[in-house]
Amino acid sequence: QWYQRRVRGEPDEFFNRSSICDNSLEPQVDFKWKIDRTSYALEWGLICSDEKKGSNLKSFFFIGAFLGLIVGTTLFDRIGRKITCLTGIAITALSSIAATFVKSYGVMLPLRIAHGFGAFIAVTGVDLLSIEFTPTILRNLAQLLSSSTWDLGSFLIVGISYGVTKWHHIYLVGGCLLALTAVPVLIYPESPRFQLVKGREKEARSTFKKLSKDLQDQKKLLKTSS
Repeated sequence: QWYQRRVRGEPDEFFNRSSICDNSLEPQVDFKWKIDRTSYALEWGLICSDEKKGSNLKSFFFIGAFLGLIVGTTLFDRIGRKITCLTGIAITALSSIAATFVKSYGVMLPLRIAHGFGAFIAVTGVDLLSIEFTPTILRNLAQLLSSSTWDLGSFLIVGISYGVTKWHHIYLVGGCLLALTAVPVLIYPESPRFQLVKGREKEARSTFKKLSKDLQDQKKLLKTSS
């Protein structure tokens, strides 16, 4: 009927919600989507009566984020900022890479929880480390820059999505980029603030000495270059 209306030159209303959903046509059986980019919504049939399942994938991410904030708050004060942050990065990176190989909606749901869980632990950990390694006078600026990374990441993923046409590959690229964020965290020592709170004064002194030495080396490098 849709084809006959097109031949007769009648208005094309096939691509509105009512004409797609209010009929007995089955996607990939009675018609096929002709698109340049893949989508898990179309691949798994998350349209019409199942459209809410697509929203569930977003909601499950924030369920994981909520759990991550609760668990992360405890772990940051118990085992340290650095190791907790690295754990969050590992969870979110691995869950993103694992999503590359997912073939069903049911398997994606727990991965979305894991992704949100790890992401908010990682983000909070980076915020804590950046603030606690920054002098008091510059902490407001450090907080602003650290918080802006979330927004910059949103623009980055849009750019990646524009260049990568397969939704599986978007998760793969995102997971690899997330793994790279572990590099600066690995380079820096544990927060001396955490070490002092835990009574590990010897480790805190060692951290301060290392930071002082790094600062002196940077000053010497600047003098040499000038």
